[in-house]
Amino acid sequence: MNNKGTYDLGGNSAVNLSFINCRQTNDITQNIWWGIFGANYMKNILFDNVEFSRFDTHMGVHNVTIRNSEIGHQGILAIGGGSLIVENTTVRSARFIQLRPDYGSHWEGNIYITNSTLVRNNGIIIETNNDGQWDFFYDCYMPANIFIDGFTVVGTSPQLITNAGRNSAGYEPFPYRLTENIYIKNYSGSPWLISNPFLSERINIITNW
Repeated sequence: MNNKGTYDLGGNSAVNLSFINCRQTNDITQNIWWGIFGANYMKNILFDNVEFSRFDTHMGVHNVTIRNSEIGHQGILAIGGGSLIVENTTVRSARFIQLRPDYGSHWEGNIYITNSTLVRNNGIIIETNNDGQWDFFYDCYMPANIFIDGFTVVGTSPQLITNAGRNSAGYEPFPYRLTENIYIKNYSGSPWLISNPFLSERINIITNW
């Protein structure tokens, strides 16, 4: 028997799915279970005043808004496009947003984060992982722009963005199109880092915009 559990709540092939004032019955930080929410082929998902262990989208998701919420140990996992908006939300995970590597860490659009909090030592604000070696049969994009206005890290040594770029040989047969700009202001907590020189040399970081 698998003691990790299953996706207990989610949706497929739908438009305008909203979860408002929802709580799961067990501990959102308890990592013996995967997490509660997963979705595929959906457009316009809204979480408002939700307390779930995970927000997870796989295939074909377009436009996501998460606001006034608390997300547990799995964090926010996304793949798709359009606008990914996170407002007034706390995430208690190793990463605030992860663009799923098993789908090329693809988000063709922008990410907007406002007045939100990551609670984790050595946490990652935006995590991607695509070294350009795998053909996903579609072009893979990092978000064109990332806008962060009001962000607090409760913990040490946070990474602003991580795990994307060419392998050590510089060979990228299936290029991963990088973010153009990251705009960040009203940040509070330990200084954020970008430990990947491939990213730090190519992405514009605009502070106090």
